Amino acid sequence: MKTLPCDCMLLLIDTCFWNHCNELSGANIWDFRSILSKFRWGYTSAVLDEIKHYKLDRYVPVDQALLMPVTQAELLGLQKRDALFSSFDLADQTLIAAAVREQALILTDDTPLQLECMGLNVPALKLPVFMLRLIKDGLAEKPVFSRSLRFWEENGRYRKVDLKRWKKELQFLQ
Repeated sequence: MKTLPCDCMLLLIDTCFWNHCNELSGANIWDFRSILSKFRWGYTSAVLDEIKHYKLDRYVPVDQALLMPVTQAELLGLQKRDALFSSFDLADQTLIAAAVREQALILTDDTPLQLECMGLNVPALKLPVFMLRLIKDGLAEKPVFSRSLRFWEENGRYRKVDLKRWKKELQFLQ
C-alpha cells in the first residue's frame, strides 16, 4: 500500500464521503477535519451546492479548501471520451474533470463514481481505505479505525465482505 503524499497531492472530496465522515464525527469516533490541514484539498461549485443542499456546510470547512473551476469544454471532452460520463450528476462530473486536470485523488464512498474513476484512470479511494492509508502514514490510529469498523458494521454502511477485508488489512499495519 503506497503512502499518501500529504504535501503535494490534491484531494477532491465528494458529498457522500463528507456525509460518512460527518456520521463518524457525530458518533464521537473520528473527526476527519482534524487532519485536513495536512492536505491540499478542494471541491467544485457543483459539490458545494450539494454540500449546502445536504446541510453539510456546518461540518465541511469549505473556507479552508480550494475551489476548483471546471469548464464546459472539460466536461464535453470527457463526455466524448466516455459515454457513461454524462450519466453522472454534475457534482460527480466536475470532480472527475478537476481530478483529470489536476491529477488529483478523489475521495468518494459512491461506488458508481469510484468505478467510473477506475475506467478513466483517476485515482479514487473509499473512506475505509483512505483511513488505512492514514494509519500507515501515522495520521490516524488503529483503535479509531476499529471503532469505525464496528460503527459501519452496526449501521450496515459497507458490505460485510469489505469490512472483513479491511479488518484483515488493519492487522498487518504496524
